[in-house]
Amino acid sequence: MNKTITWAIHYTGTGENIPKDVQQPVNFTQSGVIDKVTGQWIKPLTWSATKQDVAEVRTPVINGYHVTNVDKDSQDNANVDKVTLHNDDNSYTVTVTYAPNGKIIPVDPNCKPIPNVPTPQYPTDPTDPTKVTPDEPVPTVPGMNPETPTVMPKNPGKDTEVTYNVPTKDEGVVNVIVTDTTTGQNLTDYSWASGTQKTVTKVDFDKPGTIKKLEDAGYKVTNPDVTVPGEVTKGTTNVVIKVEHQIVPVTPDKPGNGLKNTDLTKTVTKTVHYVGVGDQTPTDKTTQLHFTGTAYYDAVTGKWTDANGHELKDQTKNITWTAKDGNKFAAVATPTVDGYTAKVQDGYDDGNGNVKELSNIEPTSGNIDVTVTYSKNGQPTTPTNPENPNTPTNPEKPTDNPNGPETPVNPGTPTNSNTSNGQSAPVYPGTSTSTGLNTPTSPTSPMNLANSGATSATVQPLANSGAGYAMSNNQHTATAQGGTSLPQTGNNDAVSAAALGLMGLAAATGLGLGVAKKRHE
Repeated sequence: MNKTITWAIHYTGTGENIPKDVQQPVNFTQSGVIDKVTGQWIKPLTWSATKQDVAEVRTPVINGYHVTNVDKDSQDNANVDKVTLHNDDNSYTVTVTYAPNGKIIPVDPNCKPIPNVPTPQYPTDPTDPTKVTPDEPVPTVPGMNPETPTVMPKNPGKDTEVTYNVPTKDEGVVNVIVTDTTTGQNLTDYSWASGTQKTVTKVDFDKPGTIKKLEDAGYKVTNPDVTVPGEVTKGTTNVVIKVEHQIVPVTPDKPGNGLKNTDLTKTVTKTVHYVGVGDQTPTDKTTQLHFTGTAYYDAVTGKWTDANGHELKDQTKNITWTAKDGNKFAAVATPTVDGYTAKVQDGYDDGNGNVKELSNIEPTSGNIDVTVTYSKNGQPTTPTNPENPNTPTNPEKPTDNPNGPETPVNPGTPTNSNTSNGQSAPVYPGTSTSTGLNTPTSPTSPMNLANSGATSATVQPLANSGAGYAMSNNQHTATAQGGTSLPQTGNNDAVSAAALGLMGLAAATGLGLGVAKKRHE
């Protein structure tokens, strides 16, 4: 958001010679951050600046007019002072008012205006728009002599009457008046007056000598061809020689007024130093900016002025500098050195490893030294030869069949012992109580159990038993079980199972035979 305050100066009172109005807009800027969704300010509006200065404006000198009033912002009632505008001020206009200068009015001894004679207007003081020049020469009236050769207006806007008399004899006066148009004053030291003399009296004014003296004093005659009469004529003759101050430029090739050549030439040097690469270090790079100064001074007063002859308020700021090569140093590319990395001195790196452009260099800027330091890049370390792994020691020789199953133990031969319940252990046919199972004898012809009166026997496998069988006969139970279980290795499992089955069958058969035999007996 922006706000513009316009500070304007309006001039009035000079008719067709009116200066153009001065418009000096001053811009103030506000910024903030707003959430477009909620409409709330994330960052409130703040002013970039709360006040700004507007420079002084000198009121133009308009010949024939003088300034009567400056309605605001002026201490001398002539020029408009510097002002400070704030962001909460409103636009406004300063009005500068002019009025016509007064005139010289020739009158006769009865104070009546003399007809058909010049009535010159006071010239405006070129250094002050509120004043008119003093010691203004009066006009020439043929056949009459003025009571005063010049006038000193007390009020720049009021006319001044000058009385002229008619000479009683053939007498006349010649006045040579030297006027300094720079200051608006007459130079009495260079002026000349004949006084009242008889007509045809020779005028001995040395015009060439006077001009030479004026020039030696720093003046420049602006009307060197003005005519000075050679003799006095009846009445008053005024001759005005106009001079102005010479404004002398001072340059390096034409120094002066206390300034030397070295005061008007300046050189600013920028040197880029490179370090850190030994014999490969790049050569320093040096560039220069050259400035020349020009000053102006009033040859009459010796005071420093601007190019138009206006005296400077600050006499110490008298030199205007010209940059012959511009006022900035170009960026300097950093040379590449293999195996090294360059680092530009802090504050001078352009972000790409080069020395950045430096602008706004002034004649008063000191010399600039920038150092670029190279450092060796890190080198990869060479890997050392890997060490051979230690030769493993001989492992202990494993024992035979390590961690293998122990040799199975053959089941023991059942002994003739009573069971825990008092029943007799079964006795297998053809066995010995001491030696275990023997090869059964061949059976005789089958026994007819039915005829023998033997009780029938039922043979059933024992539940949850490896290979045993149980026989029930009048509450007598016989159990045959295998011994220690063998490891299950391949077909041996099947063979073992078969063997156990045969053993159980044999036991069952033997029991049956034994029972039958017993019953038979």
